[in-house]
Amino acid sequence: MDLVKTKIEISIDGTKYQLKAPKALEAADFIDSINSEKKLSNKEMIVKTQEFLINMGLPKEICEDLELDHLNKVIEFITKKK
Repeated sequence: MDLVKTKIEISIDGTKYQLKAPKALEAADFIDSINSEKKLSNKEMIVKTQEFLINMGLPKEICEDLELDHLNKVIEFITKKK
């Protein structure tokens, strides 16, 4: 068996970006942080989501410029990628 690190390619406004797939613990930490017992405000949840995407390789300025629906679609794509 040969395991190779997964790269995820997304296109935003015609520009392609290559993100690394999250490691198992990175994904678990992100999920735990947004599902914590402490109720997060909408802004806190968006900031945590943006930080996660930035750690995966999406440039900060691009991440901060995403529409809410696009942010959700990118997260869903990354976390459900098989």
